[in-house]
Amino acid sequence: AALAAVADQCPNLESLFLGGNGLVTDGGVLDVARRSPKLQRLKIGGCRLVTQRAISALQSDCPDLAVVYFLGDSAPKAMPRAAPPPPAATRVR
Repeated sequence: AALAAVADQCPNLESLFLGGNGLVTDGGVLDVARRSPKLQRLKIGGCRLVTQRAISALQSDCPDLAVVYFLGDSAPKAMPRAAPPPPAATRVR
C-alpha cells in the first residue's frame, strides 16, 4: 500500500531506491510497475522478498526501465533479456 501511494503521488517517477528494506514484497513492486510507466532506474538491493515475478512485471509494465540494481543475495536467479551484469548491477534492456 505504501509503494502504491508513492507511485500514485509521483506519476512521472523515473528513479526509485528501495535498497536495504527487507519489508518490500512483490506486491509493492507490482504496484510501482503498474503505476510508474516512466520508471527508468530501480535499486532493490537487500529486498529479499522480491522475486522474479515482480522483475518480469517491471520489464513488461515499465518500457523505459533501463537498469535494475541488486546487491548481495537479493538478485533473482535469472533475468529475461538481461545482458551479463556489471559489478552490483544487472541491465534489463
